[in-house]
Order: sequence, then structure tokens, then C-alpha cells
Amino acid sequence: MNAQTNDVAAVLERAAEVIVDNGWCQGTFSFDGCYCALGAIANACGIEGWKANFAEGMTGRAAQQLRDTIDRDAVDEWNDTEGRTQTEVVAALRRAATLARAGAA
Repeated sequence: MNAQTNDVAAVLERAAEVIVDNGWCQGTFSFDGCYCALGAIANACGIEGWKANFAEGMTGRAAQQLRDTIDRDAVDEWNDTEGRTQTEVVAALRRAATLARAGAA
């Protein structure tokens, strides 16, 4: 395990807390103080969601870990799936953090 792995895990844990503390939304990065999964990752990195680059940097590494964890190519589509719940999103972010720490996806 290296420092980068710990950083990704910390971002994912913080993203889960952002949603727990502020609420969760679908269809947008953030709305009325609530965040989607990617919006929460951006917030955890100190970036406004629409300004985040989810292909590189810490936001990209954290988003990739979440994609690997949920086994989906598009986090936004997964987040926005009808019937998805805040509990599922928070659990996935926490699971992704655990897997990042373990060095597995």
C-alpha cells in the first residue's frame, strides 16, 4: 500500500461523508446542497463537480476506484439509475475506499 492508495481511500471515505452530511441527488453533480457520487468525490477533493476532471488526477483515480468497485463504466449512469438509493451510493463509496486500502478493485 502506498501514499497514493491511502489518498484515494481518504477521498472516497470523505465523499461518502459528504453525502451522509449533505444528502444525495441524481441527475446533477449537486443540487440544493446535495451531491451525486461524482459530485461528492469532487467535493472531497475541494473541486466544484462541473470543474472536475474525472479522467486524471485524484478525482480520476477515486472515480476509477469507484467504477472498478461497482463494475460499471459510468458512475453517473449508475448513480442515476431509477431505484438507486443514498444508502447504496454511500456503501459503494465506503467499499471502494476499503478496496483501495487493500490494493484491490
